[in-house]
Parts: sequence; C-alpha cells; structure tokens
Amino acid sequence: MTNLFNFEKIRSVNNESITTLLKEQQEVFNDEFDGLLYINIVESTEYNYFTEPEGYSLKTIVSVVSPSLNNYKYRLFTVYSNITPLFPVGLSVNWNSTKDSVVTINDFECENYNDFKKDLANVLADSRIIEVLQALYLKSK
Repeated sequence: MTNLFNFEKIRSVNNESITTLLKEQQEVFNDEFDGLLYINIVESTEYNYFTEPEGYSLKTIVSVVSPSLNNYKYRLFTVYSNITPLFPVGLSVNWNSTKDSVVTINDFECENYNDFKKDLANVLADSRIIEVLQALYLKSK
C-alpha cells in the first residue's frame, strides 16, 4: 500500500506546545501536593459565544481540586485556542471564580509559546491565585 501521508514531517513538529507546558505544570503541582490538592485539565470544544472570547474554537480549563473538601473545584484559568494556527491563544484568568460566577475576560493574548509561558508564570505568581491556593491548602489539610 502506498503511503501518501508525510508521517516523518507530521511527527517532526516542535514539542513546545501549550498542552505540553500545562501537563508539565500539572505534574509538578500534583507531585508537590501528593493528592492533598491536584490540578485538573479539561479540554473542550463546547463554546459559549455569548460569554467567552471571540475567535477561538477550543478551550482548556485548568482547575485546582481538593479531594478532602468533597472534590471542591476552583477554576484557575482558561486557555482559548484553535486547532490551527497554534497561536495566538487567549489566557483568561478566573480571578473571582465560584460555581455561580466565572469571569471570562480575555486577560492575555499570547502571540507565541514564549509569550504564553511568560504570561502563565505571571498568572501563577499573582497574589490572588496564591491566596486561593493557600486557602485550599489550609482547608484541605
């Protein structure tokens, strides 16, 4: 059978992707808290054009979960993207996220992988995110 796909070229894509970075950070976080808290990543094609940024067809929701608090889940941020092109992507931080209120403002528009990595580092170091993680940590012990 003749292979008309260029598999070698398909597999040669740069491994620096948003998904890879998020999964690496998930592993780092989960290892640090050893089940007390964990990061949950959900990718979805369900999209609400009334409440979410325009121009994207995919979203990746990143939440922290506390198993000891009846699996309480707090949405940290959402990444909005398309299948192609890989960039730009939107990074929306859910500053005041609860079950009833999720802020979905496109806080950052990242033009490339390095921009995304820098913006994500800033988000994760923000005092509001740290405060939420501290509270969940203390209540989950």
